[in-house]
Amino acid sequence: MADDAFAFFEAGEHWVVVGTCWTELDLPSLKLSTALGHVDDLARASIENCRAWYGKDVASCGCGEFHLHEHAVVYGYDDDRGGFLVDHVLSGDAGPFASWDDWPSKLGLLELFAPVRAAEMDPVEAIAGALETALSCFAGGDGPDDGQARGTAALDAWATAMDAQTEVDRAGNAYTLAVLQTARLDGYAFLADVAEALPDIARPLNQAITALKAETQALSPLLTLFPFPSGGHGNVANAGLRRGAAMALRRAAEHERTAAAAITEALTGFE
Repeated sequence: MADDAFAFFEAGEHWVVVGTCWTELDLPSLKLSTALGHVDDLARASIENCRAWYGKDVASCGCGEFHLHEHAVVYGYDDDRGGFLVDHVLSGDAGPFASWDDWPSKLGLLELFAPVRAAEMDPVEAIAGALETALSCFAGGDGPDDGQARGTAALDAWATAMDAQTEVDRAGNAYTLAVLQTARLDGYAFLADVAEALPDIARPLNQAITALKAETQALSPLLTLFPFPSGGHGNVANAGLRRGAAMALRRAAEHERTAAAAITEALTGFE
């Protein structure tokens, strides 16, 4: 989680994000490698913490690293089946049930938060911050400067790998496509809400919406070629399909750059 996306509250024990104070649930460690051999204990502690919070009628709880490598919102648990009920970017494919026997993921990264209470935030400032965060992510600012391509540049690097004889992980390729598509669909839905709420900046936002829709259309055939979770079996090794995928990824990158330029223009309306 980027520091600029959260405002520290109450001596660092809470974060305020889009009108909600969150507390980090009491875990032995936030990030623990499976190599340490304590992940099972950490998972059990997480389960008990989540159950305790739901006993207090807390509406939702943020957890990290289920069978997917993304965060999820826990909205309940099922004692009979033994698992969390979660909502995440791939719930439509993977379903809402996350078994306690299969959790946490092998990555062993755990973060568990619960909402505490509402917090007053200026809605316009929150929207501006969200748009700035989107631009930062497009520019690759969502991770450390470790030499890896991030943001829109990662689409170009992905296309280059598809064009070459680089080995591409079948499952990882399909997973990343599914997450990317879901994120862009959610992105233009958010921008549509903002455009309706703030008509003074609707024109550039509508341009960004059009560009993001075009990006999802460019990516759509790839989700058929490389479906999650199977990955499309041998498709990722087919030279012709890889060339087609590379072209689609480059088109997606160009549409994303168009969206970023439009969002940049929209942000001038907040000045």
